[in-house]
Amino acid sequence: MVGSVRETTHLIPGVAVCLLVAGVSWLVSGAIPGLSALLIAILLGALWRNLLPLPETLNSGVDFSSVKLLRTGIILLGFQLSLSTILDLGPGVLLVVLMSVAVTFGATLWIGHLMGIGLAQRLLIASGFSICGAAAVAATEDAARASKEETATALALVVFFGTLMIPLVPFMGHLLGLPDESLGMWIGGSTHEVAQVVAAGGAVGGGALAVAVTVKLARVLMLAPVIAGITVYMNRKGEQARVSGRPWCRCS
Repeated sequence: MVGSVRETTHLIPGVAVCLLVAGVSWLVSGAIPGLSALLIAILLGALWRNLLPLPETLNSGVDFSSVKLLRTGIILLGFQLSLSTILDLGPGVLLVVLMSVAVTFGATLWIGHLMGIGLAQRLLIASGFSICGAAAVAATEDAARASKEETATALALVVFFGTLMIPLVPFMGHLLGLPDESLGMWIGGSTHEVAQVVAAGGAVGGGALAVAVTVKLARVLMLAPVIAGITVYMNRKGEQARVSGRPWCRCS
């Protein structure tokens, strides 16, 4: 009992700092439309970690927040979308959601392989691009057995390309003469972060925004099965390497 209390007490400083950073990030994102609070928090954490030493008293709380609290938040994000809302999209839109995730994930893995990028990093980038940006990258890190450097690179790519999508997709949609609902589906099926989807959809109009957010949140629900698939694949890959007697590199 005493040991449990001490362990909980050790978590408090790190968790408190993470909550403080989360609060600041949320306030900044509210002042700057289209800027994700999650991305701001990641940027603040990266700057602090590289510019200033992290006090040892914060380590356990930060580790707890980056694993337990983050995963809980990702699960709660999926609860924003009810089953009835998904079914109301209709079979055609549901097929678009499934295809957008599957094609984006597969194409990213293939292109990354051609570029010589390691497997773990390809999985992180594919998850971020196809599902829900930085949240998907963070959630996939352990399953893909990625290093901190690989995770940071994947996050940077998600931020860069997702931000480009905000002005690019609405511009292309108007150039092609797409109706608002069709453009909203394009935005929701292609843009990485939920906040980026809101920014791009809002720039088009209320009709496009409603469709874009619904399609985007439907993509978020794909995160759990994708992570489960990655976990099974990586475990099998490691087991095959062990049986064959060859060393297995997670980034091969």
